[in-house]
Amino acid sequence: MGKNMHVKEVASYTNLSPKTIYNLVYSKEIPFKRISEKKVMFYKDAIDKWLKKRKTEEKLRTKKPERIKYQYQKSQEKKNEKKESIIRSMFLNLRYKYLSYSVIFFLLFSLGWLGSFIYYKTKISSSNFLYIAQNASGNESFDIESLIDQAQLGDLHINQSFLEKDKVKIKLDYISNIEVKGDVKSSPIKPLLVYTLKGEKGSYATKSKAIDIIKPFVDDRKIRKALIHVMKNDKSPALRMKAATVLTKVAKIEEVKEAILDRLKNDKNEAVRFKALEIVEKIVDEQIIVALISIKEKDKSYIIRNRAELILKKHNQKA
Repeated sequence: MGKNMHVKEVASYTNLSPKTIYNLVYSKEIPFKRISEKKVMFYKDAIDKWLKKRKTEEKLRTKKPERIKYQYQKSQEKKNEKKESIIRSMFLNLRYKYLSYSVIFFLLFSLGWLGSFIYYKTKISSSNFLYIAQNASGNESFDIESLIDQAQLGDLHINQSFLEKDKVKIKLDYISNIEVKGDVKSSPIKPLLVYTLKGEKGSYATKSKAIDIIKPFVDDRKIRKALIHVMKNDKSPALRMKAATVLTKVAKIEEVKEAILDRLKNDKNEAVRFKALEIVEKIVDEQIIVALISIKEKDKSYIIRNRAELILKKHNQKA
């Protein structure tokens, strides 16, 4: 069994404190033999084996975290590689998918454009092109309705010269590139602007541009009627209000005054009704007073009722 050793000897031999040796005895982690209730002894051979085993376990403990760390890094690398592979495959699939969609879209667009081109070419003969060119230069009279029917027009594209504001260029047909040029009040410019305002298919931007161009010519009866049509029938409240603003200049003309009173009574948009109030305030007469009294009592909007009441008070004070 080898040499017998006491606690202090074991402590010196193992480079541990006596207190640590007692704790190891208490926890039964070191080989010992109890002599009495308070005395223990140790065998040198058993202590040597214990020390050897302890050193081996310590080495394993220090190596284990490194091994675990290495294994973790390897697993993370594999996961990252797998993710990259999935992302690459997804990107390639999406690229091929959208590439195929782009090709299909381009083919459909090309077919549609070709079909439209053939259709418009059959609708407008070469003699029509010559006829339009002659009229654009102002050499002869112009049948605007037949041109509109033949060209199968949708929306018009209007350009106004910045330097010469009375000169206008209107593109009727993008496919066949038909254009007319001239003064605002000339044929075919004025009929086309009137057609733009009265038509149902024109965009907000096109109609707004047409109103801006014809604004100085509101004294012209046909232009005035087109603006009244916009003010009474257009779906856009902004366009109805813009037309009403332009018509303010000629609000005393009976047909204009009646149209403005109609908007004051019947327009569903509060802003348009308020604009109509602003216009009639400048031309108050007996007919307008009757309308204002009705508005003051019946209009759903408090703002409109209040404004109508103020206009009536002002008129009474002046009277």
